[in-house]
Amino acid sequence: MANDDALWRARSRIFALADRTNTLSDLEDAATNLIEGRPAFWTNAQFGNQPATLFKATVNRLASIKAAQAELSAHFTRNRRNVLSPDWLDTLLPLNPAALADLLSAYRRAGSFRTAEELLRRTERAEGLDTVEVAA
Repeated sequence: MANDDALWRARSRIFALADRTNTLSDLEDAATNLIEGRPAFWTNAQFGNQPATLFKATVNRLASIKAAQAELSAHFTRNRRNVLSPDWLDTLLPLNPAALADLLSAYRRAGSFRTAEELLRRTERAEGLDTVEVAA
């Protein structure tokens, strides 16, 4: 398990991001994934966008977009939504290299092309930074 200082730094980053994007939500899975090198995401979707926040929370809980899509497929279908749509991917902010790789793969599976630079800029804008250092 991660040390307390690393967990505090991860939580602080995610709290600041949640504050800047007005997307207060669960953060423990994202913080733990961030410091343990598993895919860690935040979202640019506002609080009222429950499907997008559910998607982000499930992705972080399972540390995998593909696994989250599989788990949420029936729920999204019942609500006349397509969990495989790149629209849901557009709401994710990758926080580390594992998340960036997972998100690039998910876009490829969806038949949509994004560059790593584009995805990193998305996170940069949300964090209000000029350059994002993707935690190793």
